[in-house]
Amino acid sequence: MSYPHIKRAARLIRQGARFVATNDDPTFPTPEGPAPATGTIVAAVRAASGTAPHVVGKPHPAMFEAALGDRDPAAAVMVGDRLDTDIRGARRMGMSALLLRREDEQPQHCETEVTPDRVITSLSDLLNESVRHDA
Repeated sequence: MSYPHIKRAARLIRQGARFVATNDDPTFPTPEGPAPATGTIVAAVRAASGTAPHVVGKPHPAMFEAALGDRDPAAAVMVGDRLDTDIRGARRMGMSALLLRREDEQPQHCETEVTPDRVITSLSDLLNESVRHDA
């Protein structure tokens, strides 16, 4: 992504193109700390075009509604690595939520009062637990 890309996107949006963003996460966690994510680019295009995007990804409902279909949200669980998008979006929909955090990862510092049902360090934690319960 470079200046010419942002410039072109802003021009097209001002000419009537629909501005849809998959998500607006400003950062994502890495072992070195937060790194710029899609929301960083979305913010640049928004500023340049003067238009807010239609966000279809977490924590906005569209993605959850598409994934759930006609299923009961209370019978579903979201496994995600971000409190402010994954866990918040699940809670808004009435779903259970598990926070996936690597053992070496520092807890997130974000302005949210949302909490997961549980913190896990790997998806195998869930499989191992399921096997123990089935035995």
